[in-house]
Amino acid sequence: SEVVDLTSKLDGKSDELSKSENRVFELQRDLEDTGADLIKSQSKVADITSKLDGKSAELGAAKVKISEYTQVVEVDFPNLRYRTEQASLVMEVFNEFLRIGASGSTPDLQTSLNLLGKINDIEDDEIRGIWDLIMESDDTLSDQESGELIWAMLVKVEKSLR
Repeated sequence: SEVVDLTSKLDGKSDELSKSENRVFELQRDLEDTGADLIKSQSKVADITSKLDGKSAELGAAKVKISEYTQVVEVDFPNLRYRTEQASLVMEVFNEFLRIGASGSTPDLQTSLNLLGKINDIEDDEIRGIWDLIMESDDTLSDQESGELIWAMLVKVEKSLR
């Protein structure tokens, strides 16, 4: 009877051991699945990190470009504004001469003074020199010579706007 009791206890322990082994196998399988999921997640993290690094590099390049453009604007804008104002002044004088030429009349004193003031405000020596030459030689210049001088002045204005 003691042997039977021991055998019975042994069978019970064997069942418990079998259940424990099954549970260990299940846990090992879960651990393997978790490891596989972890490897997949690490791969995804590596891909995302790589993409993030690429985007970070693009962002850095964009910041450099913006900085360069900002410097260009800060440096060139005042100069461009000045050149535009000068070109506008030249065009005002040019348009006034066209109006005077089209009307065939001699400008009154106020118009002449305004015109001379605008010519004096032109700071480009070459352009102002052309206007001065046209004003001084109005009676001696042929239409072709005047046209060539005006054309040279307009080309100079165009170049100054570039």
